[in-house]
Amino acid sequence: MSITSPGTGFRSPQLSATVRRGQALAALLIAAAALAPAQEAQPPRSAGDRAIEILGNESIPAADRIARLAALVEEDPTDAAAFVAYGEALEAAGEDGRALAQFERAAYIDAGLATAWEWIGLLSKRQARDLTRAETAFRKALELGAPPARTHNELGVTLAMGGRMAEALDSFEAATAADPQWGAAYNNAIKAATSIGDRKRARELFLRAIEAERFEENALLLWCGWLVEQDRREEAVADYRLALERHPDNPRLRYQLGATLSEMGRKQRDEARTELEAAREHARGQGDGRTARAAARTLFAVDHKEDDERFRRAVRLVFEPQESQERAAKSAAKAQELLDPIVEKHPGFQNAVFIRGVARLAQGDAGGAGADFSRAVELEPDEPNALIELAGILRGDGRAAEAMPLATRAVENAGRDPGIVMKAVFVALDAEECFAAKGWVERLEALVGPEAAAPARDEFQLRCGD
Repeated sequence: MSITSPGTGFRSPQLSATVRRGQALAALLIAAAALAPAQEAQPPRSAGDRAIEILGNESIPAADRIARLAALVEEDPTDAAAFVAYGEALEAAGEDGRALAQFERAAYIDAGLATAWEWIGLLSKRQARDLTRAETAFRKALELGAPPARTHNELGVTLAMGGRMAEALDSFEAATAADPQWGAAYNNAIKAATSIGDRKRARELFLRAIEAERFEENALLLWCGWLVEQDRREEAVADYRLALERHPDNPRLRYQLGATLSEMGRKQRDEARTELEAAREHARGQGDGRTARAAARTLFAVDHKEDDERFRRAVRLVFEPQESQERAAKSAAKAQELLDPIVEKHPGFQNAVFIRGVARLAQGDAGGAGADFSRAVELEPDEPNALIELAGILRGDGRAAEAMPLATRAVENAGRDPGIVMKAVFVALDAEECFAAKGWVERLEALVGPEAAAPARDEFQLRCGD
């Protein structure tokens, strides 16, 4: 009887020993494979997965990261996640317009992608100033499950920019409800509540803000400052004290308490002095030079009322706009007449020393001004105005290289003061420090915008190129 292999039509003769051994081995291999766990083939990684990996790799230079992400979205123009990653890289590089286009493309591909709508809202608000588009995008993001605290906060900012403060307050309060420990949300909510005069809601927010783990002092300062503006100083003092019970080492809160007490008459003078001295010491210990200087300035006003009034008159004379340089010099001379006896009587009063330097400079006395600015820096080594003015004197003497450390310290302590940064740019250019100048030009543009920063940018390009 012949045996045929099914489906082949071939006859199968009697099997040889070699064939039998081969068939037995094959059977064993088949059995082993059946008993082994299944090894699934790994699917190729999506463009979105690779894009997210590239975006998170900080070792890749920004330009290369953008180029690689651009190639990925060309490779697969249907992957919404890849477009979001590409948009985020562009946004990080300051290319908001191109970034917005990528996020809009991502939302077109996948209308259910909350991240894309969040970014559309952010950039519509920031880059295009399209508040209607931003509001729609943030509401869509919330519907799709975007992080509620962050998104409600951004929606609130958008509504506030459009003058819709009551609605903004509702949105900010939703942010605080979603994340009760986020101090920044309380800050925005209190600002909105006080802007519409809703004292009850503002104070409720203040009481919650005190306890927030990610506490922000601005929320408390906003509320108490508003009470002072409303001539409710006693209430402000009570709430400053309440905040300080929870945050006893906060120098700004203590300074504002002391400053408020100093405005309430002679009966509160000793208490004001105590709080201001404590604020100054706390601020110095924490490296908060601005608050330490503010406390020292207010202490001078508390302890030397008549000299403080003369000092204030001198400041007005120095800084009031004048019709001509000649009139400005005459006003500066009158200011110096007021300041000379104050500086002699209170040689440690840095403010008077500095303002006298400004008055001397307005009269053309660069040498006297330089001496005063130098003394002011000795008294307050991190005071940015004295630092940058002294740097300017050195620059004028052709000693820009010596001025650079002063300009650097001035910028470091300037906060958001564009005037100091602008002056520092020209010190750096005269010192042929193009790297520092470039960084300061970019900081200036971030503070005031490209148009206002154009003089510094143009001079930088003239001297240093692009």
